[in-house]
Amino acid sequence: MKNLSLANVRSSRRWLGMPLIFLLSLAVTIGCTTVVTPLKPGAVTSLEAPDHGYVLGRVHLQWNGKPQTVGQFPYNMKWSLADEKSGTQLVIDRVPVDGPFVLNLPADSYRLTAVSFDNGLGMWQTPLPTSFSVRPQKCTNMGTWDLAMQTEFFPGLLTRRVRDQQEQAEQDMRAIMGDRVWPPMVAQLEVPERSPMVLTLQTQGTQLTSPP
Repeated sequence: MKNLSLANVRSSRRWLGMPLIFLLSLAVTIGCTTVVTPLKPGAVTSLEAPDHGYVLGRVHLQWNGKPQTVGQFPYNMKWSLADEKSGTQLVIDRVPVDGPFVLNLPADSYRLTAVSFDNGLGMWQTPLPTSFSVRPQKCTNMGTWDLAMQTEFFPGLLTRRVRDQQEQAEQDMRAIMGDRVWPPMVAQLEVPERSPMVLTLQTQGTQLTSPP
């Protein structure tokens, strides 16, 4: 058997080391991301936590002009957040497409960096920027988000309009949190926004991304 040269050995070590370096980098990235899911109706979490607050919102999604409902919409909507002070990354998983949600988050200022719709085979994603603050022992009401998703094979567009529905917000809070004493609500509504969407397809281990 022919002996390997020193150069070949060094090259082999570099190639063998690359997957390990990649996995370590991926672990660090994943480790810095916190996944949060909306509270389930009737769920009771501690309101006594002095450094946490709540975020209340409602979503109505239309896809190519048709209202979407949980169980029929083929994608999972996720929101990617960044803590504006610490830079910590959060993913809000399973944001409803046809109703209210309540999040329990540490008090701080957050920036919405991306909205994505993922079904494992493909993912639509758009920045749709907004910022909001979570105050200790209070509830930030983000209002009702009317989202209009327009997609073709590659091009896509997501439009957001926000409505202030105080009475509806109180009903939503009661439905999710029960008849307990709620924290005071602080409205923080956003202006209309429209963002182009990027489609990433997964096929046989290959990714195909549409132009922005």
